[in-house]
Amino acid sequence: MARIFWDTNLFLYLFEHNAEWSNRVIEFRKRMLARRDDLLTSYLTLGEALTKPREAGDKVLEKSYVNFFVNGRMELTRISHRRRQEVKGGEKKWVVKGRSFQA
Repeated sequence: MARIFWDTNLFLYLFEHNAEWSNRVIEFRKRMLARRDDLLTSYLTLGEALTKPREAGDKVLEKSYVNFFVNGRMELTRISHRRRQEVKGGEKKWVVKGRSFQA
């Protein structure tokens, strides 16, 4: 089991039924479910996904996107702008510290 973060593009491929990518995203999500992986995304992703419906004045689509993200089975994470560098075993790794909670 893993915690996997999805960026905006993966959701848009699904929402817009992208011919090239939507089937790949669906298969990826099925594999995640089979492994019992957690799906995470951020409020930034929600904001980016809402850009097109808001610009078009499409309130129905906007509401459906909000419902999907807020009522979906995923964790919304607010990521802080502070990053700290951890050194473990001589290997440098960037870690984003944030607070997360179930939506």
